[in-house]
Amino acid sequence: AKDSEADAGELPQHKLSLAEYWIGKTEVTVTQFAVYLKATAATTSAGYQLNSTDNPVVDVTWDECITFCQWASGLVDGEILLPSEAEWEKAARGTDGRKFPWGNEPPDAMRCNFSNNERRITPVGKYGSKGNSPYGCDDMAGNVFEWTRSFPGPYPYEPADGRETLAPRDYRTYRGGSFNGSAKFARCANRTAGNPKGHSNSIGFRITLRPSTLG
Repeated sequence: AKDSEADAGELPQHKLSLAEYWIGKTEVTVTQFAVYLKATAATTSAGYQLNSTDNPVVDVTWDECITFCQWASGLVDGEILLPSEAEWEKAARGTDGRKFPWGNEPPDAMRCNFSNNERRITPVGKYGSKGNSPYGCDDMAGNVFEWTRSFPGPYPYEPADGRETLAPRDYRTYRGGSFNGSAKFARCANRTAGNPKGHSNSIGFRITLRPSTLG
């Protein structure tokens, strides 16, 4: 279905087939990120708030997320990555073109953390099934933006055109809206980009896994 709210960066609307992948039910939490820091002795821009908590970790740069994924890949039978834009969007909206993870109804305080309705970041999974995506993913609208591995190239989205390379680039996209962002940022198709060396108290990340059994 055509989305009347789509801006120029989301056009032309198009269909895309993706290889099989798994994606995290939640964003990476502060507690999970602290395990990585302890194991690797890495330094981080997020260190000021790394108390044990189920809040999503924020203030992490894109570069830090990539390093986390490389470390985590060594713990599993497969490869852990940030999701591509296309992988993130499919996990958020399914295949029926819905505007938000739960459907086309606008966000409200029962479905997600946005527009400062909570005035703070909330623990992952707080909104449960009311805000879940078709695949059962939590907080894909609101709470914190999520880095993807993709460069913000024009549509149609072409995974093989270099936009998913992990080589240094000026910008990377992040998706999903935040606790202090308006409803427009919570739309599954909304695209925002930032400096991969930058960080913000409203940007975190979730991960994907491509098991070796998937080829």
